[in-house]
Amino acid sequence: SDFAGHDKRSYNSLYAFAKVYYPVCLALYSTPLPGHSEAYYNNTCILPRSLPLVYGFANGCVPGDPSLLHVEMHGNTIYAYNTSAVFFSCGSVHYGLQEWQALGYDSGTEVREGPPSTGQIVDW
Repeated sequence: SDFAGHDKRSYNSLYAFAKVYYPVCLALYSTPLPGHSEAYYNNTCILPRSLPLVYGFANGCVPGDPSLLHVEMHGNTIYAYNTSAVFFSCGSVHYGLQEWQALGYDSGTEVREGPPSTGQIVDW
């Protein structure tokens, strides 16, 4: 989490048009220390039209080495207005979903065309 916090678990949750600092599903400005990992799994996140960034990891994210990130991510469903524009950020490097997963991050996560209808969101 932000502000040098740790051990935050976000799972089985709905993030509809999330906006905490940035309109993203998850943002970490520093990676957790070993033994104090974060978790973000089995969530549904609906991105706003303004920015197709799913996750933003700033300091401490080493592209291509998921073992250093200390964030458990898997099985999420991301809704975006333009699925081809969706990206994941590790430091200053941006990846599409397939590239991100090929690096070992976020298995089972999928990106769907969205947003879902208001009725569908309420039903969740």
